Amino acid sequence: AEYYKHGGPLVDPDELRLQMRLTMVTSFLGNLQYIESEILKDMPSKAEWNSVKSHWDPLVMGKWNVRCRTVAIMQMLAYYLKAPLHDTFMEWVAEHPDLCKEPAK
Repeated sequence: AEYYKHGGPLVDPDELRLQMRLTMVTSFLGNLQYIESEILKDMPSKAEWNSVKSHWDPLVMGKWNVRCRTVAIMQMLAYYLKAPLHDTFMEWVAEHPDLCKEPAK
């Protein structure tokens, strides 16, 4: 309503919530690639990781890719635990069987 009040289109809040949750599902999966390609590339030492107590640790905060990718993944995990992402996705799949067919073998 606020967006519309200031000249934007009228947005259905339920549709917006659905789109945000579906986007989070794909974003989360996409961000997992950065564990190997950036996080562990920039900080490969198991000993270093074993000494990290939080994302505020200087070992994490001191390296751009480690910090950005680690914090983003942690935020996505926190959101996943609070929002019904799996249920939302599975409901969407059930509502769109034509888009979610099992691949031919």
